[in-house]
Amino acid sequence: MSAMFRNMSGEKRLAIGAVMAVGLIAVWLVWGQRADHVPVEVMGQALVQNEPFEVKVSFADGRPRAGQTAHVHFTTLRDGQVFDLVENNYLPHVIISSENYQSFIHTIEPEHDAPGVYGVDFEFGEPGEYRIWFEVDNYERAERHGEDAALIAFADVNVAGRARASLVEPFVRGKTAQTGPYTVALEHSPLTAKAPADFRVSVRNAAGKIMPLLDPEPSIHVIVGNNFDFFRHGHTLPALAGTFIDFRETFPAPGEYIYWTRIYVDGEDGVAAAEVPFLLEVQ
Repeated sequence: MSAMFRNMSGEKRLAIGAVMAVGLIAVWLVWGQRADHVPVEVMGQALVQNEPFEVKVSFADGRPRAGQTAHVHFTTLRDGQVFDLVENNYLPHVIISSENYQSFIHTIEPEHDAPGVYGVDFEFGEPGEYRIWFEVDNYERAERHGEDAALIAFADVNVAGRARASLVEPFVRGKTAQTGPYTVALEHSPLTAKAPADFRVSVRNAAGKIMPLLDPEPSIHVIVGNNFDFFRHGHTLPALAGTFIDFRETFPAPGEYIYWTRIYVDGEDGVAAAEVPFLLEVQ
């Protein structure tokens, strides 16, 4: 073969070399595409399991990369069989966070992709570790959130790729945040690890009036931090004639935590939602 190749004219050598190069590129592209698009599935690890639920987290198009929006699928199982939550009066929650909190989402409205299968579109903005939480709440029970949830499970995914050149922080470092026509104010006592801290949240309109909150469950909140080891999810009842949200929390270690809240306001034009993530710095 090598002797035949040496005896060929220069033009024939170039032509054969070009064909071989194209073939190698095609093989590399196909192999690379297959490697990047192999479906990924992982069973969630239970943090709370009061009913026999499990969740399978999957990426049909393969492991996501930084800067890519991926559709994350959640298949819910009860006693090992696919089980549809919505049809049986259960509510799914999805929370996804990057390790540096630059990419974060909480939703109680995942897409209903198929019976027992839910999904969310999420932009994995940064490379690094992400944690995905999935909570199942039984709406036939009065106490159904947090430690009383039917299931809280998590799965981790490592996202490869390049970091963005510049970052726009998606969270608020101060104690007030403007969201639409409303200002959300956060007050709290000193944040010290292992010591209880008291929080109060209120919403004001453009005129500075404190807005009444929707009854009976006016807010949802999620707190994550301490390298993903800390996770709280609750629905807080209103205090003081339905105008403030009060709650108490104890943080296990110093560091940064994200407090995300959605508050439902009984506004002049009907019910409105004020949503904001605050960054908490615990000493």
